[in-house]
Amino acid sequence: AITESITKGRLDINQFASMQWGIDRIGQVGTLAPSGDLFCKKGLGVSLAGVPLFWLASILGLAGAVHAALLTNAILTAVTGSILVSCLTALGFSRRTSLTCALIFGLATLAWPYARLFFAEPIAAMGLLIAFYGCVLFHRKPEPRSASLCGLGMGITIAGFSAGIIGCLILLGGLGYTLLKRSMQRRERLNALGGWI
Repeated sequence: AITESITKGRLDINQFASMQWGIDRIGQVGTLAPSGDLFCKKGLGVSLAGVPLFWLASILGLAGAVHAALLTNAILTAVTGSILVSCLTALGFSRRTSLTCALIFGLATLAWPYARLFFAEPIAAMGLLIAFYGCVLFHRKPEPRSASLCGLGMGITIAGFSAGIIGCLILLGGLGYTLLKRSMQRRERLNALGGWI
């Protein structure tokens, strides 16, 4: 519903207004604003990711726009698998082992069922993996590009699934550890040079 609203320039889910009044608060689909519009209580990540396919299907008319938007998580899961291959290769695993792990991820975990539906977990998993990959690269060679990749992954994670902030905090701790370790090594080198001067 958010994906459809975004293509019309809105962020509400008024299409589901009749379903708002469930038995309890947990069953409610959104939050009612003072203006009377209904807004979703989930993250915007997957809805924003689904906009291009929804828009393309609406323009071309080859398939239903909703059916096209449902392909979003399948694409995100495939991208996550390719990032997993790159990440494992960067960690020193062989190409064959990396590909095997990516296939196991895609075919033998909950990634497969989630890829078929429009849940937020695939975009959150992709974001966390991008952030982890950025941390791995940053640990090897601290560069702004690696830190930016990590930040991009964290942003994707939080936009898709707000509970992903817990994983992002752990990864931030890893970045901080790397920076602290590097600064201590630099200080030890300077102290060693100070003894020679």
